[in-house]
Formats: sequence, C-alpha cells, structure tokens
Amino acid sequence: MVIKVDALPPCSHPLRIPATFISQRRFNPSPMQRLTASERLPGGITVYYAMGGEEMETSFSFMELIDRRINSLDLLENPKKYQYDEDSGSLILKP
Repeated sequence: MVIKVDALPPCSHPLRIPATFISQRRFNPSPMQRLTASERLPGGITVYYAMGGEEMETSFSFMELIDRRINSLDLLENPKKYQYDEDSGSLILKP
C-alpha cells in the first residue's frame, strides 16, 4: 500500500501517524474486487468484476499494464488471479 505524505493529517512529529488516521484506515479499508473475466481489445484489455451484485468493467491499455508490470497474456488467461481497487484504479496479482 502506498500512502502519499500530503494525504496524511498534520501531526506534531513527522514520523508519527495520528491515531485518528490509523483508526479511519482500519475500519474503512478499500476493498479489492476479484476479477471475474477479461477480454482483449485492439489497444488493451477490459476486465470485469462484481461489485454490489452488478458486473462492472474497466479497461487498461497495454502500455498501462506494462507500466504496472502486469503480464497481459496471464491477465487474459487467468483473470481470477487478479484483484482491482476501484478507488485507486490499481490492478494487482492476488497474494
């Protein structure tokens, strides 16, 4: 997980994270959505995931996938091995 420094609330010591920030993240995590399918497009890949009983979709260009170090062929053949975070737009290989 990457935390941007300017996204943190101000605190008296730069190396200490305020308890309010920690409690917000603990009880309000950004859930990762498991991919259900993927489909090849001329310029990239569309991935499908279930959210709230609906099937949602988002697309990634091949350059985006290369920049994120995602194997496009593996994503097409094994989409259920990946997760998508709608808030940050990140696509990761499931641990």
